[in-house]
Amino acid sequence: MRYIIYIFLATIILSSCNLSKDIDINLPDYTPQPVVECYLIPGEPYRMLLTKSNSYFDPFNFDDPLKYFESIVLHDATVMIIHEGDTIRLREEVRLDLASRKLFNYVSDKIVPEEYGQPFELKIITPEGKNIYGITQIPPPVPIDSVQLEFDKDEARELIYMTDDLSKENYYRRMITRNTLDSLPEQDYVTDDKIFTTAKQAYGTGYDFKLGDIAINTHYHITRDYYLFANSIRNTSSNPFTQPGIVRSNVTGDAKPLGIFTGFTFDRDTVKIVK
Repeated sequence: MRYIIYIFLATIILSSCNLSKDIDINLPDYTPQPVVECYLIPGEPYRMLLTKSNSYFDPFNFDDPLKYFESIVLHDATVMIIHEGDTIRLREEVRLDLASRKLFNYVSDKIVPEEYGQPFELKIITPEGKNIYGITQIPPPVPIDSVQLEFDKDEARELIYMTDDLSKENYYRRMITRNTLDSLPEQDYVTDDKIFTTAKQAYGTGYDFKLGDIAINTHYHITRDYYLFANSIRNTSSNPFTQPGIVRSNVTGDAKPLGIFTGFTFDRDTVKIVK
């Protein structure tokens, strides 16, 4: 019993002490870096978002997002994409893609060709004369073979089947949206094909859908570079007091850029949930 009393008294003494102390942390100056997001999609125009990174503690104006966007875009860059001897120059112009909910500020009216496995090169010269370089290719489409529904009373789950080429190392992005493409995804993740031992692969959901829902399934065939980039973004901590994560970029150059230059293809299947 006396040991319990000693612990109780020690707790009272410690709680009565002022143990708080202000600590000043001197953070190093942050130098913004160019950030590249360029996705080559066959049948769509060449487009790119080119911005500048900022510090975790830089202010964000929630009342005026357009003003914030203007503060981070990188103006007056020279942007070129080279493919099979053809140089496509992207002009500076802001465009919004409603389907992907993405903004772009360098665009071309030329259409990305359906040429798979061939190199595309990106060359950017910043206003300061620094260089950014990247190279990628577009993987061939991997279609959705079928979509099956399984019911538990009035709730349904989906099983989506596709065929993987086991002779190659493949990477995929899986996305499901409900009713409209511009809704927040029910599922959105990247994966590789290492977990499968047969060519026939299946992806599933929980019993998340109700009668009358429309499930929009999008299956992307992506590059390894994008797989690593997307996972590194997801795993990067938002806590400024922890060890910062490393963004797995595939763009290089003396401009010290971050970001991704990649191509992908996709197949989409829309299913109405009915018995």
